[in-house]
Amino acid sequence: MKFLIFTTLITVFPVFSEVIVLNNGKEIDGKVIRRTKKYIKIKVNGKLKKIPVSLLLNSKDLKSKQKFQSKDSEFFLTATRENNIGRMKAYLKKSPGLLNTKNSFGDTALMIASDNGKLEALQFLISKKAKIKEKNNDGETALLLAAEGGFLSIVKLLLRSGADINARNFDGENALFGATEKGFADIVKFLIEKNININAKNVNRETALLIACDRGNLDIVKLLIYNDANVNSKNSERETGLMIAVDRGYSEIARVLVHNDANVNAKNKFGWTSLMMASYNGYFPIVKLLIDNDANVNSKNKNNETALSMAIQNGHSEIADLLKESGAK
Repeated sequence: MKFLIFTTLITVFPVFSEVIVLNNGKEIDGKVIRRTKKYIKIKVNGKLKKIPVSLLLNSKDLKSKQKFQSKDSEFFLTATRENNIGRMKAYLKKSPGLLNTKNSFGDTALMIASDNGKLEALQFLISKKAKIKEKNNDGETALLLAAEGGFLSIVKLLLRSGADINARNFDGENALFGATEKGFADIVKFLIEKNININAKNVNRETALLIACDRGNLDIVKLLIYNDANVNSKNSERETGLMIAVDRGYSEIARVLVHNDANVNAKNKFGWTSLMMASYNGYFPIVKLLIDNDANVNSKNKNNETALSMAIQNGHSEIADLLKESGAK
């Protein structure tokens, strides 16, 4: 009978820092790997990365060049991160196949240059015909990485060089999502001008507008709305951008949404309306905004609760009075 082992080792590579290596269900003879998960998430250089379990082998396998990058590959990718064009040229002259080599995360030199804002390295790689549309283990392209990193000049160069503006990662997100989440309004504006799909949805059915409402970024909310983002799109919880903004107390974002035809009476999967959320949380200005724009003061959720009952329950007497004056029962 074979026994399964489980140990945790840490090693350091020149291309990236801490890598957790697991014997997760690996047989002692090393011939068969049994996996319970496809990926394990760990922090690498301060970023959360998904590591394929197939690469997380025991210490003996760390010496195998078949499992990890060759030294030339490691050094070439390091030179890219350091924007060292001279070293990049030298390694490519020695081994032309390094141009599209990948590290354990599936990142090519082009992705590393884009992710780290190394414009000169990127220009050199593009001049050598590096693959622009390649994806890493998370489905990220160089364009998605550059947009999330806030590197507008790199985003522009990649698009001029044939990058797919609507490429999506494995979470269903295009470049607009990363730029929106990180608050890079200049990149959001540029991507919109280049006709990116503004209403694309990720695996949680979120759009960039819902992300902007969640982050409280008024400028990006306006950019998206004024360029025909769907203000009534719902996520997997059946929440609209208005509900999200109201629940977080973002009154100015709520005002912009309401004045651009957001449905004030939409309900989430629990039957809550924006007015209920504002009343529950005690946001008087938002309650007034919603009432002034025809919110139904007597709507009920799945627990038969109303905005008025929530305001009373949470001691928001001023809101309760306003609701009663507006016909709440």
